[in-house]
Amino acid sequence: MGVQIRFTTVSIDRDYIAGLDRRWMTAIRGRFADRENIGRERVYELYFANEDLPEQEVFECFDLIETEYGAITGLLRPEDSLEKLFQPVATRNPFRSMTYEIMAGDRQLWLGEDLRKQMRRHGVNQDWPRMETIGDFVRAWCGRKPSHK
Repeated sequence: MGVQIRFTTVSIDRDYIAGLDRRWMTAIRGRFADRENIGRERVYELYFANEDLPEQEVFECFDLIETEYGAITGLLRPEDSLEKLFQPVATRNPFRSMTYEIMAGDRQLWLGEDLRKQMRRHGVNQDWPRMETIGDFVRAWCGRKPSHK
């Protein structure tokens, strides 16, 4: 009698990412312009490995983020506000502004839906009344409960 382990796999759709608005993607990346892209592996090593978060699950979470924002996870740090991702991109074009507001809302919704499923799978969906940072998002994805500050 063996134990079956089921892993959730998030696949990155490169065609979808290629079709994203370049100005929008550039603006999102610009929110992290003050730092070096150290790569997702190094982000894991520096910030999440010491918390014993499962590498595979952290990278699944990174895949989810990169599906919506492109290759950005090497720029992220645990203390970053989720608003850096979810805040609509500013533009002077009113039509583009509406589009960017919709895009920001859609991404927040899609990431939230996938996160809720993952949290339910881990049994921590009731433990996170509020999430503010990238670190919170990754920890919740990996089934950790919030630490009380």
